[in-house]
Amino acid sequence: MPVSASLILGVSVLLQFAAAALALRLIKVSGGRTAWWVIAAAIGLMALRRGVVLWRLLANNLEHRLDPSVELGALGVSLLLVAGIASIGPLFVRLTDSEQALKKERDFMAGVADTVGALVVVLDREGRIVRFNRQCEQTTGYASEEVEGRPFWEPFLIPEEVEPVKAVFAQLTAGDFPSQHENYWLTKAGGRRLIAWSNTALVDAAGNVEHVIATGIDVTEHRAADEALRQASEELERRVERRTAQLSATNERLTRESADRARAEGAVLESQIALQRSNEELERVLNTIGDGVMVLDASHRLVRANRRVCEMLQYSSAELLGKEPSFWTHPESLSRMGQELAKRQRGEVSAYEAKYVRKDGSFFHGLATGAAVLDAQGRPAGAVGCIKDITDRKRAEQQLAEQAAELARSNTELEQFAYVASHDLQEPLRKVRAFGDRLNVKFGELLPEQGRDYLGRMVNASERMQTLINDLLQYSRVTTKAQPFAPVDLNEVARQVVSDLEIQIERQHGRVEIDALPTIDADHTQLRQVLQNLVGNALKFRQEAADPIVHVRGEIVRADETEEGGGAQPAELFRLTVQDNGIGFDQKHAERIFGVFQRLHGRDAYEGTGMGLAICRKIAERHGGSLAATSVLGEGATFALTLPVEQPEGIGGEFEN
Repeated sequence: MPVSASLILGVSVLLQFAAAALALRLIKVSGGRTAWWVIAAAIGLMALRRGVVLWRLLANNLEHRLDPSVELGALGVSLLLVAGIASIGPLFVRLTDSEQALKKERDFMAGVADTVGALVVVLDREGRIVRFNRQCEQTTGYASEEVEGRPFWEPFLIPEEVEPVKAVFAQLTAGDFPSQHENYWLTKAGGRRLIAWSNTALVDAAGNVEHVIATGIDVTEHRAADEALRQASEELERRVERRTAQLSATNERLTRESADRARAEGAVLESQIALQRSNEELERVLNTIGDGVMVLDASHRLVRANRRVCEMLQYSSAELLGKEPSFWTHPESLSRMGQELAKRQRGEVSAYEAKYVRKDGSFFHGLATGAAVLDAQGRPAGAVGCIKDITDRKRAEQQLAEQAAELARSNTELEQFAYVASHDLQEPLRKVRAFGDRLNVKFGELLPEQGRDYLGRMVNASERMQTLINDLLQYSRVTTKAQPFAPVDLNEVARQVVSDLEIQIERQHGRVEIDALPTIDADHTQLRQVLQNLVGNALKFRQEAADPIVHVRGEIVRADETEEGGGAQPAELFRLTVQDNGIGFDQKHAERIFGVFQRLHGRDAYEGTGMGLAICRKIAERHGGSLAATSVLGEGATFALTLPVEQPEGIGGEFEN
């Protein structure tokens, strides 16, 4: 056989042994993958067997039995086999490293889940348990191997909670997370544990839910503690009620003992000591009461007064003891006081209001309540009474009554005026206009030119009179037809006003600039009326040589930053300014323009009745604010409306249905 055949055979032997060695290496790095282990073992055994056979042939000089071309082909296959095994090995090394890193990460996360004090359960999309941490095992008594792979509702849920919990799970798998809920878990021993769950989900790259993670806290003992605390609180309340009843009974008993002591003679020493203790206890109780308490004997003389009575009357206890009620009762209330004492003598409980005189001569209003103290035979032995200082309440009632009377008078006058304006004034005016229209229609062509002129003047005058009456009615209804205050977005009000005045703005080639405005408490309709009047006036009183420009701006200011600021005003105010480049006016007329029917120009120059600014100022005052103007003749005017940002509670609620 030529030398080339021996060389090929030698190389083949080496490649077969190399393939066997690499196959062994592949078995080592394939880890626990059984299929690859079997393949590598088969390849190794075949390579080893062929290497041994070729070696024997080479060692025995039997090369002549081999076909060099076939062996050369086998050599190529062996090279490819060695190259394939050599390239697969590193892949398995990297795969094994990745799996070990992943296993380490999973072991770490499992360790974290097992060390936290909460229950951690991981479910797949079908609700099967895929992770059950150590806290779950300790709480339920189940090992993770017993429950993993089972639907979570089988071992743990009580029947009545299965469907609600399934509904929560369905929401989570539908992407509605996170969520919280509570339900009972059944333990392996048959007990129940209340678990508070916080739920979330893990999603894949497409956003689909892969796993649901529930983290729970066992709140069984907490709920039991809450229930025990509630029961203890209820028991404490019952004890307090019983103790209060006992104290009330003790108070009545001590009161009778105190009255008996004033008449009793020759009491034994033990009774005196017991009575002294009772008096001390009663004194402590009486001095903790916020109202004045006094005890009278059968002769209506004061035998006991608590600290509050002394404070109200400005006397010491020693100065009051032994005095009759007439000593501290105002002369105006003596008659009523006598009647009430007579009621108590008959065993009736009395309650009445009276005036009481202090040591310095001043007086206060009090609400007196009292009842008789009876002796062992049921006969009146004195009385116990209580006085509550109601001076502030009486003062408030008086102020309220005065305000109500003033409001009633004002409303009556406004109603009478409205009636006169809407009936007695408007009805004749309507007739004048009606007959004027008839006269014009039927006999207008028959009248001379001067007659038609007189008739036109009469109709125009009646129309102006109708406008004046309507403006006057509007002025009177600022308060009587007002709406309650509510949050108003001034930006929206400004947009509405500009929309209403759009035609006038376009006709006069004007421009209205509005800054950002806040939201304040106000009457939306009235505030819109004010802003529309101010912007409309700015457009109307324009200069002939210039297009009107109106600038509306607002700012929040403190009450002490305004000239009107006072102690009764809110700390925070809103100032709205409307500035124009119109004809302006002399500053000496700054107050006159706010009067009823006040005009600085004739009707021929500018239309209007002179009521607009008067209505605006009345609206501002109704809101607890002000409206002022500054101007230079020929240089425009600025109107400043100042209003509270927040209206006080109970203000602005008056309105007619």
